[in-house]
Amino acid sequence: MLTAPGDWRVLQAIKAVAAANGLPLDICEDRHFFCTVSEFAAHINGRKSLRMEYFYREQRKRHGVLMQGDKPLGAQWNFDQDNRESFAASGPGEVPARTTFAPDAVTREVIALVKKRFAGHPGSKPYVATGKYIQRMSPHCKGCRYDPAQRSGDDACPFTTLYWDFLLRHQAALAGNPRMALQVKNLARLTNAQKQAVRERAAAVRLGEVGSTAGAADVVKAATRRGARA
Repeated sequence: MLTAPGDWRVLQAIKAVAAANGLPLDICEDRHFFCTVSEFAAHINGRKSLRMEYFYREQRKRHGVLMQGDKPLGAQWNFDQDNRESFAASGPGEVPARTTFAPDAVTREVIALVKKRFAGHPGSKPYVATGKYIQRMSPHCKGCRYDPAQRSGDDACPFTTLYWDFLLRHQAALAGNPRMALQVKNLARLTNAQKQAVRERAAAVRLGEVGSTAGAADVVKAATRRGARA
């Protein structure tokens, strides 16, 4: 008899061991959580797509969390839209200093272990984005002569170029990730010529021919083109 593990891989491994040794296996629902595996399976049954928001609402109704009868408290399910409002151009203003604590003995031991065994690995979350995202989320694009909306050509932002090149190089692997479906779909819209232009521009970026010592020459070229168009 076994309480259902929360990890699908572990469950499959246990089932395989039991089957290989001819052992009976009785799996019981884990009651430590608000929702069991079978209840979640019932929730997703027949749905074309999964969204945490709908599961979240279902659980609030079921357990009476932040509810007024059958309606959400405050007359709306969440305030995500309000939370996504941007700061003014001047920034967030004065932000209180964050509360900090001196690391205890266990934390110091872990920090020392990480420095010893993983000194060459930052451990940060991998993230890939275009120059447009950087422009929207930071002030770093102000005064930059590159265009975050362009993926190729002399005016293309190096970050945008490398983003599209990353998609091209890893298209097969990313195609199997539901969260990357839109990006891969956009990639499919590019012609072969456009894809090749991205690859060539990305190669130039990696060689340092864009955005570094070549920056002055790039600026001159861009100014010349603008003057010719004028």
